[in-house]
Amino acid sequence: MGENKDIVLKSDQKLILKENLKFYEESLLQSYWHEFNLKGYLIETAVKLEENEAKILSAVEEIEKLSKKLIKIQKETEKKEKEKIEANNAAEILMELSTSQTKVDYIYI
Repeated sequence: MGENKDIVLKSDQKLILKENLKFYEESLLQSYWHEFNLKGYLIETAVKLEENEAKILSAVEEIEKLSKKLIKIQKETEKKEKEKIEANNAAEILMELSTSQTKVDYIYI
């Protein structure tokens, strides 16, 4: 039972085995090449994503700076509007006082 028998192949069987082996080797090489290309693509995509993330973060920082400037400008504008209203109110009061003083002057004349 434990005899070691050599398998004898005919020449056409050897040719078929060689062709099959060649086909599988080529398929394996193509698979490795495809995997290599995919890894390269993934690395390239990861780099682009990191670049885009950096651009987005930079844009967000710029938006935050502009937002702070806008808030500051809005506060200054509100302050100036308030000062303008106060100045107009003061001018109206002075006009009323001036008119009242003129009436008093006419009465005493």
